[in-house]
Amino acid sequence: MEEKLEPLALVATVLEREGSAIIAAWTAAEEPRQILARLKIEPAAFGADFGSAILQYFIDVVRGQEKVGDCPALRRFIDFLADRRISVGDLFILCMGLRRAVGDAVFTHCHAHDSAAALRATSDALHALFNANLRGVLDLYYERLDEMDHRLHELELLGESKDRMLALQERQAVLGEMIGAISHQWKQPINAILLEIQGLRDAYDYHELDRATLDGSIARIHRQAEFLGETIEVFRRFLKPQQQVGPFQLQQAVEEVIHLVGRQYCNHGINLDIENGRPLQVIGLRNEFEQVLINLLSNARDAILRQPGRRGQITLQIGQADGFAVLRVHDNGGGIADGFESRLFQPYQTTHQEGTGIGLYIAQLLMEKMGGSICACNRDDGAEFTLRLPLTPE
Repeated sequence: MEEKLEPLALVATVLEREGSAIIAAWTAAEEPRQILARLKIEPAAFGADFGSAILQYFIDVVRGQEKVGDCPALRRFIDFLADRRISVGDLFILCMGLRRAVGDAVFTHCHAHDSAAALRATSDALHALFNANLRGVLDLYYERLDEMDHRLHELELLGESKDRMLALQERQAVLGEMIGAISHQWKQPINAILLEIQGLRDAYDYHELDRATLDGSIARIHRQAEFLGETIEVFRRFLKPQQQVGPFQLQQAVEEVIHLVGRQYCNHGINLDIENGRPLQVIGLRNEFEQVLINLLSNARDAILRQPGRRGQITLQIGQADGFAVLRVHDNGGGIADGFESRLFQPYQTTHQEGTGIGLYIAQLLMEKMGGSICACNRDDGAEFTLRLPLTPE
């Protein structure tokens, strides 16, 4: 009889036994294969150069011999991809492809040898391991961006080229926010699906599995799967480049952002409300608008979390005035620091040590690029940011 292992020990064992098959499945999957093809990299060479080292890194992490999210193998992997100007979206897809290949191998083993409870425990352990690693990969990627920013300072690059680089850095930060939100969004539906699977197995074991029970479980699993699909589809749309301004529904764009970040903010004890939502069609760049909104919500969240014991509230009000759609984002995070309002939208201006000071500067550039505007003031117990975008002609 096979020895029962702890969840993470089981992951390490499967990685050691099935390493070659996992690497082959990773590089042969459709989306990773397409990315490698665009980069003109042979999947077999990619797997040989990085697959074994990265799998060994995971094994060492599980055994406490390596730091989560940082090792020479990962740094070499990031450097290799960065040198080829890979986008953060492609980096995310490659990471998720590896996660899927490892998960399939582990769950195939669990399905053959372990109970549903062991499967859930292993799934949770694997989920936590990959989330920590994904954050580490992004941190390494941001280190590269910091190096680029340092070189910009040294060379004193000015004007449009510098703004493009800052915009890229800010976009990567927003993508990091979105990835963090997605991890929160996915955990509950995945747990619900696993519980449904356990329920089906129990019903079968106790001879209670009839057609109605089966159909009910399938319907609930399908709803959870649709939610997961909607979340990743929003992320995919955000990754698509958008060169020209065009019409989009403001309410829909706001709701997509809330769909992505809502559960994460709820876990922080922050309530998000949309008031006076109206179907207004505006002219602009939808992806860039969503980037601006994510930045404002992130700033509001951080401000609220710096107020111990406060029940967070962020309110978004949609209206129109003088041919413009108006979105007001109000929080109860204590407001803008005294004397800082006049410098709020200047680059490298921040009142917090962990801040970069470029988010609001880029937000202003993006809003003006779309023919709109952004302004801010203190109101009641927090800050209020007002975004304006031109309405489509009637």
